[in-house]
Amino acid sequence: MGDLPFPVYEDRVFEAPVIDARGERRTVRTYGYSRDYPRSAEKLEAEMLRQGKIRTGRVGNSRILVATAADVVACQTAMVKAGNYPYSLRTP
Repeated sequence: MGDLPFPVYEDRVFEAPVIDARGERRTVRTYGYSRDYPRSAEKLEAEMLRQGKIRTGRVGNSRILVATAADVVACQTAMVKAGNYPYSLRTP
């Protein structure tokens, strides 16, 4: 799928029961992320911090990170194009 040289999603489709915004019960079909190539939030976070795209703060004892969805998508896209994949690449 897409620009990655490995599968991001499992082949199997999962069905999950959900309750929508109107309170109605539905079933959603989706693919799960690959267990062979897990996402690495640490890689993406490090790159976004390097670029100054994450604001940090504290609420009590909790560390808070704030980023826009647009910056997350742009950073991950740039990482993939550069071959710096935000995934843990190991031999399955």
